[in-house]
Amino acid sequence: MIVNSETPVVLDNDKFSNVMYHLISNAQQATHDDGKVEIVIDLSADERHMLINIVDSGCGMSEDFIRTRLYKPFDTTKGNAGMGIGAFDAKAYLEKIGGQLLVQSTLQLGTTFTLRIPTN
Repeated sequence: MIVNSETPVVLDNDKFSNVMYHLISNAQQATHDDGKVEIVIDLSADERHMLINIVDSGCGMSEDFIRTRLYKPFDTTKGNAGMGIGAFDAKAYLEKIGGQLLVQSTLQLGTTFTLRIPTN
């Protein structure tokens, strides 16, 4: 994990932990053993938000998948291994606190989820 600086934010510890767990777990599952998952916290890009980037070198997602399925609850690509609520729950929580969950992805190259969390 790379941290550029520090700033206070107000978060529900349990809910935020759950969001991070789901997004990091998804990144790990999408990435081969020889790939990488990085977490970068950046405060310099936007003074009103803390940015947390979860970057993986995994299989990536198509634009159609992102648009039609990524945030659809109980829609999973993992069969019995997943419930399909991680990305939906993360997006809903961030929007509830005035933030955003953004995604950039390229098939076969990887995905970046950006959590925009309001600062105090």
